[in-house]
Amino acid sequence: MYYWLMYFLRKDGRKTELFGHNSYLLISMLVVFNIFTIAIVISYFFNVKLKELGIDKQTTQLIGIAFGVIVIGFNHFYLYKNQNEICKHYDDLSHKRRIKGMIMFWLYVILSISLLFTLGPALT
Repeated sequence: MYYWLMYFLRKDGRKTELFGHNSYLLISMLVVFNIFTIAIVISYFFNVKLKELGIDKQTTQLIGIAFGVIVIGFNHFYLYKNQNEICKHYDDLSHKRRIKGMIMFWLYVILSISLLFTLGPALT
């Protein structure tokens, strides 16, 4: 995912070296979206209401922010610091494998965003 996001950001044509940085931040955002979507689905099926547990909106927001910071920190050290190794590994892919990777990347991005914004309001 990180490689393909960097790949598409580089193709944008802008002369910047921030595509690695932007890629890991966007990947972090998608990971947080996915985990929140899973949490929404689990809370719906197990009928867990945060208000009934005594957790207010401000506490929920702080937990969400803390979780986002943890994901960003992890991705910084795992993806951003290793971006050269990741690029070396994926630069030599065959054309067929590149197409498959691009399709999987776009499916992941579209499904991550659409599931959060459709299941979130529907199940909460």
